[in-house]
Amino acid sequence: MTKYRMNRYRRKAGWRKIIGLTLFFTVIGYQAVYNWFPNFFPMEAFMGRAKAVDGDSLELNGQAIRLFGIDAPEFTQSCTHAKDNHWPCGQLSRGALKELVANKSTTCHPIKKDVYRRVLANCYTDEGNIAEMMVENGWAFAYSRYSEEFSDEEAMARHYKRGIWQAENVTPPWLHRKNKSSFWQSLTGLFGISD
Repeated sequence: MTKYRMNRYRRKAGWRKIIGLTLFFTVIGYQAVYNWFPNFFPMEAFMGRAKAVDGDSLELNGQAIRLFGIDAPEFTQSCTHAKDNHWPCGQLSRGALKELVANKSTTCHPIKKDVYRRVLANCYTDEGNIAEMMVENGWAFAYSRYSEEFSDEEAMARHYKRGIWQAENVTPPWLHRKNKSSFWQSLTGLFGISD
């Protein structure tokens, strides 16, 4: 090969490397943005038959969906009446959500993903906003930490003692989760068990 042809070959090889590396870093960058900033990409609406997972979560088309603006009692959580009678308010909350979506087409409009990578969404049936109905019927708290949207509905449910508000003592789900996790932390610490 002559010197001219060698230089020409090297120049072509250099451009191939540049193009290859550019494509490689573009794909890696896209994946990094998608994984680190999942809310960067808009999500499409979901539609179909939903299944109640607990009082504030649905499964729709295989996707875990958390209803935006509410927090319902945990499935294992119980509430108490004045005479220390415990009743399974978490199970009843899920039952109420199950009734709201049973045999109905559900449409969910994603807002963003939460820290657990679940889709936070406003979901609707023919009857209206599912989260709003759960709070109105007294089976969920308005999650005022993230949204003030259902505060009036919660106040009405409390006033008329609907759903969980029939109980004398209702621990908010976020405190129930916190107490439960601190209990397990102290128990594992007591026995020297670490994560």
